[in-house]
Amino acid sequence: MVCLETWMFEMMVLLSGALPNPELQTSVLSICLTTYGMFWMIPFGISAAGSTRISNELGAGRQKVAYLAVKMAKVSFRLGDGVGMLALVQNFKCQRNVEDTWMWASKSTKEFEVKEA
Repeated sequence: MVCLETWMFEMMVLLSGALPNPELQTSVLSICLTTYGMFWMIPFGISAAGSTRISNELGAGRQKVAYLAVKMAKVSFRLGDGVGMLALVQNFKCQRNVEDTWMWASKSTKEFEVKEA
């Protein structure tokens, strides 16, 4: 499933070359996909690590330790969500304070067209 999603993003980048201003469209798409990937990788990494830890404990026959690992995975996931929400709120604050430009766009490029798109 993850591989299919990555392929879909690659196809979007390739197809953006057929749009009227391909250089601008590809730049904006790149910033959007990078932002999405950043917010997606935090929970994905936490869930993969938690799943591995829980399955290892269950395989070793330690059910109580596996139950504790489930609780820790839930706490870690909530912390990851909190960090993501904090970054999102910070992004909206920067959007209002920096003449309607997105924080990620300002940090990713210096071209005016890309920042305004």
